[in-house]
Amino acid sequence: TSMATTAVTSKTKATDKNTGSASATNDTPITEEELKKKESITVSDVLRLKKSTTDYLTETDENVYKIDFVHFRIRDMKTNKVLFEVQRDPDEDDIMDDIDPTAGRFVQYRFPQAFLKLKQVGALVGFKVGDREVKSFRMIERHFFRDQLIKSFDFDFGFCPPNTTNSIEH
Repeated sequence: TSMATTAVTSKTKATDKNTGSASATNDTPITEEELKKKESITVSDVLRLKKSTTDYLTETDENVYKIDFVHFRIRDMKTNKVLFEVQRDPDEDDIMDDIDPTAGRFVQYRFPQAFLKLKQVGALVGFKVGDREVKSFRMIERHFFRDQLIKSFDFDFGFCPPNTTNSIEH
């Protein structure tokens, strides 16, 4: 089973572009429990995780920019066959958030063993931004298998205007 840990940050003050903190050289592993005790979590902290987290590192009410993930798709890039897709109507998100505020924060999927033989797989992530602009939006996605990092993605979206829907495929 593959697990993914995704961390989303928005830098509102000047920080080191690569780490989000002054402790860029700190390679010491950190645990989920240690992160949850910290007042704030930096990009450098997330990059020090050595396995997938079992829970969210932040609460939904800490999402001050109202970033909401509304679309996720995995496809075989060679055949263009969609292997998995989930999408929510961005206009219905406020209603869903009242019912389950964590609804857009978790996606679980399983693939047959043949999935591992695919040469190139694409993953699309779509998200919307709330009423506040995001000056520097960065998303780190790390995939672990049996507590070993197998793939890491680091997306720097930069500026995201308010009330927009955005996507990226990797």
